[in-house]
Amino acid sequence: MKKTVLYIGVALLFLSSCEADKNNNPSFPFTVTIKTLEDSTRVANVFIEILAQPGGGQNKLLFEGFSNERGEARFEYDKEAVLLIRGTRGTRPAYTWIGCDYIFLQANKEATRTVYIRPFNPEVEGC
Repeated sequence: MKKTVLYIGVALLFLSSCEADKNNNPSFPFTVTIKTLEDSTRVANVFIEILAQPGGGQNKLLFEGFSNERGEARFEYDKEAVLLIRGTRGTRPAYTWIGCDYIFLQANKEATRTVYIRPFNPEVEGC
């Protein structure tokens, strides 16, 4: 009986130390999926930019990459934030496809967001 109580105590101590580590060193992972607006087809090789929008300033580029063959890209940030996602095809400023959305990151929770891209119209400003 004493050994059982000891084992339970050690297990609880181990679990609480794991939880304390998560709180002291949280992660903010997120996955972006790129699809077409017309038919929700996943799109590979889309250039993805992750930007922060500090108050009163210009957007700050945090990450960039390309969607994989499944139309996905995975990133990890170091703090809670609301970030802008921009997916594009073509060269700047003459994009052929574009789409934007926001993602909210929370500690130790996997965030996901689907960004729908559409043909770029230079007459329309922004996303």
